[in-house]
Amino acid sequence: MNNLPEEYISEYVSKKIFDFNLQENFSIAYKLSMASSLLTPHLIMAFGDIFVIEDKNTENLEAANFYYRESSIFQTCSKTKILEASLKISKKHLPKALINDLRNTTIPFGKLLTKYKIKVDVKDHKICMHRDVANSSTRIGRSLKIYEKQSNVIIAFVRELFVPEKELSRAKIYINS
Repeated sequence: MNNLPEEYISEYVSKKIFDFNLQENFSIAYKLSMASSLLTPHLIMAFGDIFVIEDKNTENLEAANFYYRESSIFQTCSKTKILEASLKISKKHLPKALINDLRNTTIPFGKLLTKYKIKVDVKDHKICMHRDVANSSTRIGRSLKIYEKQSNVIIAFVRELFVPEKELSRAKIYINS
């Protein structure tokens, strides 16, 4: 028979139930959050063309070695917000032109990395859930680190949080119409 300890089986079953509930209740956000690579290509596949608006209401701090960015990503065709992102980006390990584009364009960070031919790996990928007390909504997202592939140096710390699933579904319907 099975010689696995009882607590291992219980933990495994609990995780499977948790994963199933996430998939059932957050199908779009969950599937996108599970991507173990840059999110930009996955967002484009799901929602079509996207653009970024940096949150100018928060103070986007800039230190000697880092650029901090709070932004929202929108579906271009419907202008629907699909994601909020917080990034701490290493200026030291990226071209100055990329940082300038990041400050002055609506191009997503992932597209800029591709434009500047910077090959990356995503590591320390974690799924997270956020409960908004004000409107009783639950949102799903992820946190991760982006490494430059060749040097294995961290170039960004990222937190991405999807809008509620109902809004993602509306954007998805819009693109499929």
